[in-house]
Amino acid sequence: MKLQNKKIKYSNHGLSLLEVVIAVVIMSAAFFPIFGLFSNNTKRQFQLVNLTYANYIGKRIIEKSISLIQSSGDFDNLETDTPLGVAVDSKYPISDFFKDFDLTGINETEYPTLKQELKHYYFTLSLNDVLTMEKNPNIKRLEITVFYENIYNDKKGKVVLNMLLSRYKQ
Repeated sequence: MKLQNKKIKYSNHGLSLLEVVIAVVIMSAAFFPIFGLFSNNTKRQFQLVNLTYANYIGKRIIEKSISLIQSSGDFDNLETDTPLGVAVDSKYPISDFFKDFDLTGINETEYPTLKQELKHYYFTLSLNDVLTMEKNPNIKRLEITVFYENIYNDKKGKVVLNMLLSRYKQ
């Protein structure tokens, strides 16, 4: 069997308009879903940052509340059911107890913009009786609701934290 060299004929005509349109449709069909993933990821990232900051603030408020109750032995020192700001430049007043609410010890790499964004956070405290068989005035449920205003998309959100407090001194 003899092998013959066959010459491949090339066309100098280029691509037709139909081929170009089909290629553009295929490229755009792949581009828009990928672009949507990136923009959705950015929105979720801002939501997670707000939730992280709100949880951090709530945790600090719980620590301060426990400290106050343990030192005074009284629940009456907590300002409840009033929106309170976290930062000095907040649009909500800061409670006397939380005027010394500082954020010393913040890991700047973990919370890089927290100090600048604190003015968009505020909270309320509420003390409720614990539902048990017998009413115990020495135990209360502290509910902390941290509200935030997202400066990136004008949405508001909240995080609710609950904690049982006892006025018994150790």
